[in-house]
Amino acid sequence: MVELLNEAEAASRLTMRPATLRVWRCEGRGPAFVKVGRLVRYEPAEIEAFLAAGRRTPRSMVKPQ
Repeated sequence: MVELLNEAEAASRLTMRPATLRVWRCEGRGPAFVKVGRLVRYEPAEIEAFLAAGRRTPRSMVKPQ
């Protein structure tokens, strides 16, 4: 069985407020989520994938070619 996070738990892992996640859902942004009836839940793997997709390398670390 997959562990599902509620909105507050997901927001905590992303270090943001649950209200931000709500706004992002309405805008079609943020991590993928699951609707279980009226409840919104997040898979931990989706939170990690969202964070990984936003990862950037600082320019000072990029070697010129």
